[in-house]
Amino acid sequence: MARFYVPQPRVEQGTLKIEGEEGKHIRKVLRLKEGDEITVFDGLGKEFQGTIVEERLSSVVIRIENVSSSKKDSPLEVTLAQSLLKARRWTT
Repeated sequence: MARFYVPQPRVEQGTLKIEGEEGKHIRKVLRLKEGDEITVFDGLGKEFQGTIVEERLSSVVIRIENVSSSKKDSPLEVTLAQSLLKARRWTT
């Protein structure tokens, strides 16, 4: 299932409209059609799963079937370290 980032999704009566470049990308590049399932996330923790119900020139409308909170943070901790060279090696 394809996943798309939409910063401020417009949700109205159980549908979500994807406009602009992302809408064009869905239609023209990926060639997704009515009936295809997609996932939209807003970057703030919400994830919308749904089916494409309408295609327009530069937008796509999906019927929302499930809304969930997206917790995709990794449980791993990362430590970054840098080693320094001896002072005489820095000047060469």
